[in-house]
Amino acid sequence: MLTFHGTDAVQALAAFATHHADTLAELPRAKLIDALGSGSLFNIINDGLEALYASRAGLGPEGIELLNGLGRMFAQYGFAGKSLRGAAIAGVAQRIAAGGAAEAEGDPDIEEGFAPVAPDEAASLLALPGAPVPEGAGE
Repeated sequence: MLTFHGTDAVQALAAFATHHADTLAELPRAKLIDALGSGSLFNIINDGLEALYASRAGLGPEGIELLNGLGRMFAQYGFAGKSLRGAAIAGVAQRIAAGGAAEAEGDPDIEEGFAPVAPDEAASLLALPGAPVPEGAGE
């Protein structure tokens, strides 16, 4: 069981992004990569939790274990004011690890801006200002 106390969570998220980023949905993956590049420990940890949670249905055991550890850290330390959310997310991760469903009634909502979207919609959401948007994106 992973237990985090702060910057070790950043190291775990960076390692996860290096080895398992393909298990994240496109938009949450981009948000995590952006957070890792920001240098903000707060953003990396917060966005890491939310990216993993939004992509929980596609995560392997490593991702579920990381999600559980981050959720418990949020619950224990009240990180980002999300102690109750962290505890609930840790519970979801534990349910998945035990072979339960990735989604169930009563689970916390996916945080705004992290919900997985269709690849063409993600391309338009992630496009840099002034960059061409792929034909048909966002339709």
